[in-house]
Order: sequence, then structure tokens, then C-alpha cells
Amino acid sequence: MGQSILDYETFYTEMRARFRFLLPAKILAYKPEYKVRSNRMQVYLDQITGSHYEICLRQNYHEIALHFESTPGPSLARRQAFDPILNDLSEALGKNVKAGKHENRGWMRVWIENPVTPLTERLLAEYTELFAHFIEATFPTLE
Repeated sequence: MGQSILDYETFYTEMRARFRFLLPAKILAYKPEYKVRSNRMQVYLDQITGSHYEICLRQNYHEIALHFESTPGPSLARRQAFDPILNDLSEALGKNVKAGKHENRGWMRVWIENPVTPLTERLLAEYTELFAHFIEATFPTLE
């Protein structure tokens, strides 16, 4: 029997609720603020400016990312701090972690791409765990 397909709101509401149990206390102490906009959920951490975490369910691929949203110079510098650890992050997360430009805004990002897959309970569990581990693995360099 197949799994039912979740809508974006249900998917992100449940992911946010599960983060309380998956994110370490050190990260939860930064009081995550969640913003949901149609096909994406952004996670802002108190006192960490110019960056946010994001899961975006795009038409061509699904993205779990850390976006650097400041002017080009600082955005590039933040992204470059991750260059020496990309292989370690990829190994730790079991996914290819990339770093580079984010669209045409001059922003930079560190991200994982996943193929487009229906939004099922199974995918919710997989992405929630992957996103929480991505946040935990990248946080020390961001902090």
C-alpha cells in the first residue's frame, strides 16, 4: 500500500516539531525562527546574522542549504570558510555537499541536492534527519 502525499504546510509543520528532539541544545539555545514560504522553510538562528538555513522543494531538485545573504564580499568570505571541510561534511552526511553561488543575488551557499521525490512520511523522516544533521555539522563553522 502506497504512502499518502503530504502538502507543503503539513511537511514543514511536522519537520519543525521534530527539530525540537533532533537539534542539539546548543543550537536550540539560538532560538530557531522558522519562516515557511510555499515550497521552502527557512531557519533563522538568533544572533547569527546574514545567514539562514533552508530546505527548498524546487521543481528540478530538493535543496538543503545554508545561505549567506549579505553583500557579495562577506557572503563569499563566509562560504569560503567551508571550502576546507566540504569533503568531511560530505562524508559525515553521506551526501555530496557543494559550495558556490546562490542564484543571481550575489549570495553564496553551502548545499545538498536531492532528486525530486513525492512528499511522503518516509521522505519527511529522511529529510528531517538529514536537515538536522546538516545544521549540526555546519553550525560550528558558521558560529
